[in-house]
Amino acid sequence: MAKTLVGSPVRKSSHPLPDHNQDWAWINEHLDNLRGRWVVMNDGKLVASNPDIRQLLDKLLRNAYPNAMVTYVPTEDEAGRVVL
Repeated sequence: MAKTLVGSPVRKSSHPLPDHNQDWAWINEHLDNLRGRWVVMNDGKLVASNPDIRQLLDKLLRNAYPNAMVTYVPTEDEAGRVVL
């Protein structure tokens, strides 16, 4: 007997998604220095970076940057293995 999963209804947020174009541009300009690190970006500025995500998040004040972007910058070897 097959089971059917029932999901939650989709709700539209009243808050627009933050624009991270400045963040991505900064990362691309500094890519070689960031490889293998987790980074926190806010309004086109680096807030923090660390190779260990837990250490990075432990240092941040969770509510200090509500629109911050957190991402991992892969090493060259990792980037070469990405399949889209």
